[in-house]
Amino acid sequence: MKQLIFLISYIYFLISDIRQKKIKNIALLLYGVIGILLCIFENRFLNFNFLCDTLLSVGFGMVIMFVSYISKEGIGKADGIYFILNGLYLDLKENVILFLSGIFFAFIFGVVLVIIKREKKSLKETMPFMPCLLPTVFWYILCIR
Repeated sequence: MKQLIFLISYIYFLISDIRQKKIKNIALLLYGVIGILLCIFENRFLNFNFLCDTLLSVGFGMVIMFVSYISKEGIGKADGIYFILNGLYLDLKENVILFLSGIFFAFIFGVVLVIIKREKKSLKETMPFMPCLLPTVFWYILCIR
């Protein structure tokens, strides 16, 4: 159930990020509320190991949010919130792997964009981050869980 909600939410966030270059706060709020309810129903808050891992994973998302603030949204604020909320669905290792693979694929897509648009004098464009997570999300859903 957790993986299904994670996948459906990711697909919604992906489409929203590509089309509008932003993710609606109400969608993030709903994602978070469902994540908290799942943690309550799975008794994750009563198990010390799960609680620690959840708090560490959420803390990792807060670090990303801080980096977003410091970099003047080099990584979008909604992306930071997404990783905070992912802490309710993924353990710390999975959340870190998702983020780092997103950075890796963003680098690859960025290099391709620079090569394609090298004739133009201005390369100051933004790129949505959610599509960079796509290969890892599908790998996670299909292979890991």
